[in-house]
Amino acid sequence: MSHFMRAAVLALRGTVALIAGFGFLGLGMPRKSPFKHHRFPREIILCAVRWYLRYPLSYQDVVDLLAERGIAVDRSTVYRWVQKFGPELTKRTETHLRRASVDWHVDETYIRVGGKWR
Repeated sequence: MSHFMRAAVLALRGTVALIAGFGFLGLGMPRKSPFKHHRFPREIILCAVRWYLRYPLSYQDVVDLLAERGIAVDRSTVYRWVQKFGPELTKRTETHLRRASVDWHVDETYIRVGGKWR
């Protein structure tokens, strides 16, 4: 691993720790690592996928963010990562997201009775 990649992994480790807390990196996953045979470490892959899913970024935007951290990746690679890891990451994180309720309540209600509002 190059010096720049090692520094980028250390910089991204805090972000990946949040993802690891959701169990994506081992809890409930099969023993065979889904990251096997990938060129980049899982921290970089998960960070790129998380950025794409969480923020309104294009694949090129994610590539640019990684390039700022010294990691050269093609946007088609990011696309393949999102296709492979995105559904699982989304499934495991959406239970932890705070949902807005579909129920609503009215404090005061006025109705018209006999031509007058009450």
